[in-house]
Amino acid sequence: MSGRLAQADEQTRLTEGFVLQSSPEWIERFRLQRAKILLYQGRTEEARRLLEEPSSPQSRPAAVSRATLLSVAYTRAGNLDLARKSLAEAERGTADESERAGVYIADGVIDVEHGELDAAGRSFTLALTSAERANDPLQQAYALLNLGVVSLRKEHYEDALGLFQEGSDKAKGIGAGLVIEKAMGSEGWTYFKMGDYSRALANSQDAEREAKALGSPIDQVEWLNDMGLAQFKLGHLTQARTSYEQSYQLAKSIGNHEEIVDAQVALGYLDLESGDTKSSLAQARDAIAVANARSNEKGMFQPLLLEARALAQSGDLDEARAKLVSLDQRTQSKPSIQWEVESTAAQLFGQSGDRIAADQWFERAIATFDRQRSSFHKVESLLPFSENGSDVYVGYMEQLIREGRTDDALAVIDRSRAETLADGLGLSHDPHGSSSRTPSPTALAARLNGTILVYCLRPGNSYLWAFTPTQSAFYRLPDRDTVLSLVARHNTAILSTKDVLDDPASTGQTLYNLLISPAQKLVAPQGRLFVIADQGLHRLNFETLLTPGAKPHFFIEDAVITNAPSLSVLAARAPHPKPQSRNLLLIGDPVYSGGGRAELLNASSEVASIANQFPTAHRAVLTGPQATPGAYAASDPARFSYIHFVAHGIASERNPLDSAVILSPPADHPEAYKLYASSILDSHIHADLVTISTCYGSGSRAYAGEGLVGLAWAFLRAGSHNVIGSLWEISDASTPELMAHMYTRLGEGDAPDAALRSAKLTMLHSEGVFRKPIYWAPFQLYAGA
Repeated sequence: MSGRLAQADEQTRLTEGFVLQSSPEWIERFRLQRAKILLYQGRTEEARRLLEEPSSPQSRPAAVSRATLLSVAYTRAGNLDLARKSLAEAERGTADESERAGVYIADGVIDVEHGELDAAGRSFTLALTSAERANDPLQQAYALLNLGVVSLRKEHYEDALGLFQEGSDKAKGIGAGLVIEKAMGSEGWTYFKMGDYSRALANSQDAEREAKALGSPIDQVEWLNDMGLAQFKLGHLTQARTSYEQSYQLAKSIGNHEEIVDAQVALGYLDLESGDTKSSLAQARDAIAVANARSNEKGMFQPLLLEARALAQSGDLDEARAKLVSLDQRTQSKPSIQWEVESTAAQLFGQSGDRIAADQWFERAIATFDRQRSSFHKVESLLPFSENGSDVYVGYMEQLIREGRTDDALAVIDRSRAETLADGLGLSHDPHGSSSRTPSPTALAARLNGTILVYCLRPGNSYLWAFTPTQSAFYRLPDRDTVLSLVARHNTAILSTKDVLDDPASTGQTLYNLLISPAQKLVAPQGRLFVIADQGLHRLNFETLLTPGAKPHFFIEDAVITNAPSLSVLAARAPHPKPQSRNLLLIGDPVYSGGGRAELLNASSEVASIANQFPTAHRAVLTGPQATPGAYAASDPARFSYIHFVAHGIASERNPLDSAVILSPPADHPEAYKLYASSILDSHIHADLVTISTCYGSGSRAYAGEGLVGLAWAFLRAGSHNVIGSLWEISDASTPELMAHMYTRLGEGDAPDAALRSAKLTMLHSEGVFRKPIYWAPFQLYAGA
């Protein structure tokens, strides 16, 4: 079925008058076709009445189709006993594999409604086998789609995505638009559950538009609600309310009770966010009543959680806690809800002053989240999933800060940071937060011979922890929006090529006063400073902050700054690791023919200046047509202490592991000219320094806990001790000069942080235009293990 349901329904009704004068067999065919269309549209009651109308004796295929469709109608109405009875009638009449596939799919749908997911999986697998035997690609596509639903309900998200994509591919081969739309929306919901709210929103919007065009309100309702949920998570509250209300009204118009419940709960959370606890409580209880009337146990979980939160916000802590404790036992099979329940309970125990119970419930929530996280195997799944658990860790952290336990708060927040990076490096992850992952920060500062600053941005207050070898301090900073708006203005000023040193109203000074001044006395002059940033601070080069006073100067003049992902990753780092041998892999100055990419006029100069600092026997230089993506892995990169790229680069916002170095195309595969971040992860390395002399090498998307993810992050996870990446576009004119100076200092024995700083200071102190930070400040040094 191509899926243009409204047109099909109209055509069926226009033809109906002619058909009624035809044979009983044709009358029955049209009746079944109209019922099928009505079911696809979500007009379940109309379809049921049509199918229950008395009819003349039916052919065997028509009887099987009628009974199967009736089972679907009864299932949606919540009458599962009648659904089973109709399905048994259909099963007795089946004579071919295609019919059996349809019956198995209907049987699986009933199992899903019963919550019997294992049985549903078996039914859909039988359906797929029968559809393959019958060479029926439409039934195959529906079977794959429903197997994806089972995996999604089991919260096996990677499996679900694979099945939805496989079903969509099958449907595209036959132009089955309805299946393609359903797969698109289901992928969107899977992305949402995985914490990738941007991709979830994009998929849901596309699916909703397609469902509307196809005339499928039952799907449109679902995707509208999913759009709202993603918009809510992204902070677009006005758009979320519009989506929820449209979903609610459309669900009421077609009598879709499940989506009515979902929309009510969603609207209830918006009311709770705005402080309208009375309306939120009413929405929760209405949704509970609807779910209860349909004996939908799992459909009551979110309404019950909303009810508990509304009760707590209205001051009824005892009843709220009791409901949460009860709900925790009922959500064992739904970890994504269970950790929300446990985290909410922890916060309520904390509010009542029960410190021990609060700690226990927070630890339970983190353990539940970690169990769910351990079910993922792909890096691209693990990265966004951290978004889901960030509220749990942050809630625990803020509870500990309220109790004055700021060191414990830091230990908690550090457990949530760089988990996916640490996994790739083989660093132990202790779910109970023991010292194996969270070392003594002062001892770590002593080992690194520097100061460590750890930031955490929050809507109300932000926080800063500062550590030296002998001192520690904790500070409250302004709220997240205040800080990030200043960061955006500061970066805009730099990128506009302004001479920010001469600007008396520079945001660089304001940011210094907010972010550095509180801990200024703990930063030794010309000393090493390790910055562990948070959220939008990852897009700020702290070196460009301006010290206050009569003669302001850039902070790079006062400190040797390195960006670090977490205390735990820093703890796995040697103080000043020295490469055992100085050997270089240099890939650059590729051949660009077409694709809108200009030749890098000074790339050959950068390549030559760097290569000349290494003996011929200690360097591998791949340029021109040799500088292909495949040449990187083939060069055995693990044997090099320095790896350097000179090329164009791209950063992917939607999927950061699609960020790539743009190299020369191989002669036999001219389309394969990108060295992707995902491919970089496949080759383990031990380099002391990887330098990505490309635009946006640091990446453009930040994940909760992981920071910016792109090429630099990929090389860190692959094992590099240090990586240099760029925050914005770099200059092909100035970069060769900067890199030549840096490698000279490396050859003289400087560590990467000192060598890069020396090169930047030389440029900063020059007389020409390159003294401006737009030329020297895009490059950041990132510390690995």
